[in-house]
Amino acid sequence: MRHTKTVLALLMSLLLGSCVSYNYVTFDRLEAGDINYPESVRKVGVVNNMPYFDFAGLDGNTLPPLEGHGKIAADTLANLLALADYFDTVVICDSMLQGKNTSFSEPYALSPMQADSLMDVLGVDVLFSLDRVKVDLSNWNENGNRYKGVKAVVTPVVFAYIPGRETPWFAISCKDSIGYKWNEPMSLGKFQKDASAYSAYMLMDHLLPSWKMVERIYYASGSVELRDANIYLMAENWKDTYWLWKQAYDTGKGKKKMMAAFNLAVYHEAHDDTDRALECLEEAITMVKSGSFDEGMMKVYRTQLKKRIEKRKKLEVQMKRFE
Repeated sequence: MRHTKTVLALLMSLLLGSCVSYNYVTFDRLEAGDINYPESVRKVGVVNNMPYFDFAGLDGNTLPPLEGHGKIAADTLANLLALADYFDTVVICDSMLQGKNTSFSEPYALSPMQADSLMDVLGVDVLFSLDRVKVDLSNWNENGNRYKGVKAVVTPVVFAYIPGRETPWFAISCKDSIGYKWNEPMSLGKFQKDASAYSAYMLMDHLLPSWKMVERIYYASGSVELRDANIYLMAENWKDTYWLWKQAYDTGKGKKKMMAAFNLAVYHEAHDDTDRALECLEEAITMVKSGSFDEGMMKVYRTQLKKRIEKRKKLEVQMKRFE
C-alpha cells in the first residue's frame, strides 16, 4: 500500500511539474499616426469652427445628445500639438468662427476662401479646423436592467487644410467613450467639458505618432527558467528575464525550447526589434503542435507582429524630420 501511495505521489508531481501557465506583460511602443506630413510642414494652426451649443434650457434629468465646447476642444488640441514638439510652431485662433446653434446634422466645413484667409493671417502651413464634437449620452447598465452609471460616446471631427486647395487635405473622425459611475459628480456641463477635452486626446492618436500600451501573453512556467523569469518580469527586470529565457532556449528541447523561443519573440518586440521578434516566433511555430491552443495563439501573435512591422515603416517616414 505504501508503494502505491509513493507512485501516485510521483505521478502527481510530474503532472504538476508539466503544467504550463500563461501570464501577460504590457509595454509602451511608439506607433505611427495616420498622416505623413511633408518635412516642409513646420508651422500649423488650430481653429475652433464649432458652433456654440447652449444646453441651459435642456432638462437636466434626462440624457439628451450634446455638442462639445469648441474653445475647450480647440485649446486642448493646440496644447497637445505643442507639447508633442513635432512641429516647430503651433498657433491657435481664439475667435469662434460659428454662431449659436442647438441642432446639428453635418459639420460646418470652411470654404476654400475662409481656409486660405485664415492660413494667411496665421502664417501656417497646415490649418486644423475642429468642426464638431458629438456627445451621445446613455445609461450605462449592468446585467440588463441595473443601472451602473452614464456612458458618453464621443465623436470628434477635424478637417485639415493646406493653401490653394479647393477641398480639405484630409478629415479625421474617431469614436470612443467615457464612463461615469453613479457615485461620481455628474451634470450636463461636466459631460460636455470632459468630452471636449478628451476629444483632443483621441484626435492626437491619429494626427501624430503616439505612445500606446500593448499587452502580450507569454509562458510563465513549463521549466525552472521560465518560472524564475516570470518572477523577474513581474518585477519589470527585463535583463534577467531575457537571460533566463535565453538559457531555456539554448538548453531546452521540444516544447520547452518552443516556449522559450516564443517568449524571446515577446522580449525582442518589447525592445523594438520587431524583425528579430518575428524570426523567433516563426521558429516557435515550427515546433508547436498542430491544432493546439498554442498554435492558434502564435498565429494571432504573428498577425500582430506583421502589422506592427508595416506600421514601423510608416513611423520611420514620419520621424525622418528629426534626423
